[in-house]
Amino acid sequence: MVGCRVYFVVDNTYAIKLIEELVDFLKSIGVLSREVLHGIHRLALNSCDFRVEEVVRPAIRWHGYSCAVILVDTEGRNPQEVVENVVKEHVEPLGEYSRRVRVYPAHPCLETWLCELLEAESCSTGTCGDVVRAVETRLGRKYYKHELPTLTVRLLRERLGRNATSKQRRELLPNSLSSFVRTIEEACYSS
Repeated sequence: MVGCRVYFVVDNTYAIKLIEELVDFLKSIGVLSREVLHGIHRLALNSCDFRVEEVVRPAIRWHGYSCAVILVDTEGRNPQEVVENVVKEHVEPLGEYSRRVRVYPAHPCLETWLCELLEAESCSTGTCGDVVRAVETRLGRKYYKHELPTLTVRLLRERLGRNATSKQRRELLPNSLSSFVRTIEEACYSS
């Protein structure tokens, strides 16, 4: 993979900072290639928003991005159905560019990453509210959405340690984050 430029589209304001910090951190420790460059659509879009196409097509066609990854919270719905709906409604209409787009379902929401890092229970079942309650139980206090980027990267840094190899760090990733890394790599290799 040489110089893959990934354009992320997120449906959550705090996800913008989370993805920036997380991708930079994963590159710095060798879990993601340093060749992965990224941009993020800075207006939080809902996956049902018709503007998804208006954002993704120009990013790939005119702004030099190799591929795009659309992150969408499933909010407790079946992740496969959510992905299929986003692909049908927003990716397929991109025509020739559609093969360069991947959809990552955060099930039920991006707080799942934090929940798994805290080793809480019920991280991928129910609704985002259930996940947030599990996070608050593990934290022993109220969780605030603006904490998502900082807490996630801090806990990930603690979990992965300083002396592990890139391969060992990859194996230590929670399932949901491992899936996210694979989604980025698949998007890069498809472009």
